[in-house]
Amino acid sequence: KKIVVAANFHWMCQGYYDHDKPYLPGWPAMGDFAGRIIHPQQWDPELDYTDKRVVVIGSGATAATLVPALAEKAAQVTMLQRSPTYFYCAPNKNELADRLREIGIDEPTVHRVVRAEVLYDQELLARRAVEEPEVLFEELKGAIRDYAGEDFEFEPHFVPRYRVWQQRLAYCPDGDLFQAVSSGRANVVTDEIDRFTRRGIVTKSGEEIEADIVVAATGFRLLMMGKIEFEVDGQPVDWHETVNYR
Repeated sequence: KKIVVAANFHWMCQGYYDHDKPYLPGWPAMGDFAGRIIHPQQWDPELDYTDKRVVVIGSGATAATLVPALAEKAAQVTMLQRSPTYFYCAPNKNELADRLREIGIDEPTVHRVVRAEVLYDQELLARRAVEEPEVLFEELKGAIRDYAGEDFEFEPHFVPRYRVWQQRLAYCPDGDLFQAVSSGRANVVTDEIDRFTRRGIVTKSGEEIEADIVVAATGFRLLMMGKIEFEVDGQPVDWHETVNYR
């Protein structure tokens, strides 16, 4: 059934990712790999990674979520990243919300107050990233050490090539990624992919990372307007040829 809606203004709230087709780079010789390659967006709940060697390609929020979770059962997890990411480690709870509930504050008020605190803290963090990025980075490293230990090494895998907030700052609840790395259940390789082999991945530096499963945490494809077809004065709209706001 086709429905035609005519309007001068459309407010689109369907998101901007293609959830049917994830972004998977075409690395050389992927077909040679004897194991399995899977994208988190198409995760198979029946996939058994117990005692398997798993390589997670990526360094963003998805990879940081997967690595400690997979490390609980996998024999070894390797996060293969092209470049490091900044992480903000903090307890996976909100003390203000817990305290407000404890003293009997109603949920709408708890939500309003906690949201105001989060927005304030984020604005302060963004401003400090501009005004004192080196100091802020030292504080971020201190928060990581609270979970991973005072002797945790940041070079070379956790020192980004840009300043804080010039790209996304990823949240790492309870520092679980860094706990997995410091315990030896996970490790990190910073390099680019040269090609796949039957046994795993060869990086551009020549290292071969053996794997049974490769998880490509490589992001999404952009999908304009949720696949909805638009016309203006009877002419189809090509969103890639049209100037859009954000």
